Amino acid sequence: MVNPQVDRSKPVEKQDKDLAAKIVKETDAGIVIRGARMVSTLCAYANDLLVLPSTSLATSKEAELYAFGFSAAVNVPGLPAVGDPPERRLGARPARFDETDAMAIFDDVLVPWERVFIHRDAELCNGLYNRTGIMPQIMHQFATKNLAKAEFMMGLGFAIAESTNIDQHLHVQGMLAELIEFTEFSRACLRASEADAAPSSSGVMTPAAMPLWTVRMMFPKMFVRMCEIIQLLGAGGLVAVPSYAELAGPVAADVATYFQAANADSATRIKLFRLAFDTAVSSFSGRQQLYERYYSGDPVRLAGTLYGLYDKDTYIDRVAAMLDDLEAHHQREGSRPNPSAVAGKG
Repeated sequence: MVNPQVDRSKPVEKQDKDLAAKIVKETDAGIVIRGARMVSTLCAYANDLLVLPSTSLATSKEAELYAFGFSAAVNVPGLPAVGDPPERRLGARPARFDETDAMAIFDDVLVPWERVFIHRDAELCNGLYNRTGIMPQIMHQFATKNLAKAEFMMGLGFAIAESTNIDQHLHVQGMLAELIEFTEFSRACLRASEADAAPSSSGVMTPAAMPLWTVRMMFPKMFVRMCEIIQLLGAGGLVAVPSYAELAGPVAADVATYFQAANADSATRIKLFRLAFDTAVSSFSGRQQLYERYYSGDPVRLAGTLYGLYDKDTYIDRVAAMLDDLEAHHQREGSRPNPSAVAGKG
């Protein structure tokens, strides 16, 4: 869970509106927490909340108040959670499998010492993920989710295209090929991380990080394009598709006749296109696209982190070695003209 969006121009300890969860008191029984953290996924159904460091902290006295890690039972006094509205269409019941996110508010919540993992230690917070090697494990979960999602979007695209025979057109095949590429890219990254897995310094088998970093950064862009492809494949059919309930309504006979497709009866086509609408057009789809953009963190900061940790010197050295070899080759050739120089004079 991360700190609330209040003033992103300042570190948490210097913000004028002090809304982020922080330590306000220590007692013999434990620490007292006041403030909020977001986004607490599924906290409405959880028994405990695990609150760990979310962003880098300054190593100052002021920042120490925000440097903690603990677990808290959701039914302790002073821990309300304010959730987002359930995903629903007008007049419909909330979606059965809606993923509820919430702002967890700590109203002077007492956290017993036995539930406190980190206390006023910014350096420990900042280095937690690197020292524990937990991030590759988390990214493996990201990648598994990504592959399942990509396979679903690909299958949906195939089904829509086959239902109306648009898969006979080359430009449609090109879009379906994109869905294949996204799926197989996700699968390849996941498999590569497993194939190159190795024990960590503490002996825990850990997937290779770089393939997982790659799919982590690419999937949000790919998912937005997947939704766009479903929109393009469904086209006007996504706008005109009726409710499935119309098949039992007063114009059921007309619906059964006029909502067929070349390779699907009306019931099959309506179910398929309603699913496509929910997946790529609805408010649920918009939420999913936003979710993918920020699910694993701020993409700008993540890109900077990836650049910082990547082994750049190996590839720079390779380029330098190639240039040295080329120069040595020309020196051995003696008077033979330099092709690049000749081309430049031309």
